[in-house]
Amino acid sequence: INPNQVSHISSKLKGYNYVFQPAMSYSHMWREEEGLAIFSKFPIISHDYILLPKNKLDQEDYHRRICLHAEILLPGRRVH
Repeated sequence: INPNQVSHISSKLKGYNYVFQPAMSYSHMWREEEGLAIFSKFPIISHDYILLPKNKLDQEDYHRRICLHAEILLPGRRVH
């Protein structure tokens, strides 16, 4: 069984909202993803991400990196 870490965490954080963005995907006997998540007690009203560049000087660096952004609605204001 391939545990999904984001689903596992969200099952423990009842009432939280979250967004997840994979940075990399692997195919083995099942699909595996690496990425970032943001959890919030307040509503997440928008989210997006940007891809960050690889280190071109390191030929062995094959990892994809991302930056995840979310806009969260707090009472009376929005935060990024």
